Amino acid sequence: MCPVTAYLQWLEVAGIAHGPVFRKLDRWGHLGDSALNSNSLVGLLRRMLERAGVPAALCTGPRYGVASPPGQPPMAGN
Repeated sequence: MCPVTAYLQWLEVAGIAHGPVFRKLDRWGHLGDSALNSNSLVGLLRRMLERAGVPAALCTGPRYGVASPPGQPPMAGN
């Protein structure tokens, strides 16, 4: 699926007209108005990548490993 199509479908299904795209969910699955905490996002991304077969050692966070090899500092400007 095209990422733009997925994004637009998410906005429609979630009923998001303004504000953060990635929002908190309570323990009952209700979508909140405030943004998802960035610390929660790292764990979520790590679990998704591990399920996709990416080794845990490569799941170092949203800044590391994206613009630089794992274990090396991010490139300037990142």
